[in-house]
Amino acid sequence: MGYIILADSQKKKGEKVALADRTKCKDIWWTEMIEKAIVFTNKTAADTQCSKIKYNNPKVYTYENGKKRLGQVMVSTGQSWFSRALDRKMQEWHDDDWYEGIND
Repeated sequence: MGYIILADSQKKKGEKVALADRTKCKDIWWTEMIEKAIVFTNKTAADTQCSKIKYNNPKVYTYENGKKRLGQVMVSTGQSWFSRALDRKMQEWHDDDWYEGIND
């Protein structure tokens, strides 16, 4: 199980940012993308690093919980009957037969 450090974002109210892995990207310290976050394998190491950070309320989270808090969990839902009907209507709207009467 992995652990990541999340803190409150200074730019976007109510959103979180993760401590960036500096071996992957040298130009940033905090990231909104989970792929660039440093993942600790040991909770003690994550807690030690987190205690060194002063600002923006940093906390240690499990990797899965951190993904949820960053909002990067893909939720797969089936297409509703309404959106399917809307897609069909849009297809009819853009059908070539519809355009024939416009230029008459």
